[in-house]
Amino acid sequence: MSKILGTGLTSASEALAKGIVTEVRAGQFVCNICNTLAPIVLGGLLSAHLLIEDPVQRLGDLRPEWYNGELLDMASDLAARLLPAFSLSPTGIPHPRVNLRSGVPYGGRTDTCTAGAGTLLVEFGILSKLSGDPTYQLAARRASRALWNRRHNTTELLGNVLDVNTGKWMSELSGVGAGLDSFYEYMLKSYVLFGEREDYDIGGTHTSWIDSLQAAFAGLQVNQVLAGDVEEAICTHALYWSIWQRFGVLPERYNWQRASPDVLFYPLRPEFAEATYLLYRRASPDVLFYPLRPEFAEATYLLYRVRA
Repeated sequence: MSKILGTGLTSASEALAKGIVTEVRAGQFVCNICNTLAPIVLGGLLSAHLLIEDPVQRLGDLRPEWYNGELLDMASDLAARLLPAFSLSPTGIPHPRVNLRSGVPYGGRTDTCTAGAGTLLVEFGILSKLSGDPTYQLAARRASRALWNRRHNTTELLGNVLDVNTGKWMSELSGVGAGLDSFYEYMLKSYVLFGEREDYDIGGTHTSWIDSLQAAFAGLQVNQVLAGDVEEAICTHALYWSIWQRFGVLPERYNWQRASPDVLFYPLRPEFAEATYLLYRRASPDVLFYPLRPEFAEATYLLYRVRA
């Protein structure tokens, strides 16, 4: 809905907002935190609320006559239903799945990836600021700290999968790709939003392979523009663009030591497009980002069009 609001289509966005407020209830769903459904839905509700309540009205007056903070109320309700995933974990690292009606499933799985467990700090932090209730941000920050405190003593790298009850790693594969990507993304974005230095200090890592989720890291560096990292982001982006040009899309994983893909499929990930957009907004307009946007559309249309 926030995307529709961003287009200025007030009649369509108002109808959608009314439908969400009147028809959708969080208790109807089982939420998979590990697959980031929670931050996507929560983020959408918060973004829409902020656009509607924007005092500057950058996109015009988007406020429906009937609106009285209902989307923020829904966000608070959703987050409250997610909190048992945190409070019922001995480590503070949230359970990967929670039933939004009945809570954490009895005997449910306890393995979670680092990205899934550490990707709520932005939305929970914003919700705490808007609602005045620090509970949400404290829960998300405790989880992020619990993950970071379990990094390897020597390498200071995080693993990929751990048990939320014991805090022990089940997979020690590290990197900034799948299973870890959004953890680093959210720590940096949390620093930009809230100014907590500990978020900024969580280190970047690298491995001998690149995967398509990792392409978002170029976009993250743009957020570090105050630290002078835009040129570094441009260089990283150029690396991914060279791989894209070679194959027409980004393979799910590319091994740069072997100069060939390790995982051949491409699940239509948006991260590289997002990174391109952020660089387009922050860098000078002659730095090669104009010709990239048609390439995304063309590759997606030609390779993944489905006849209905």
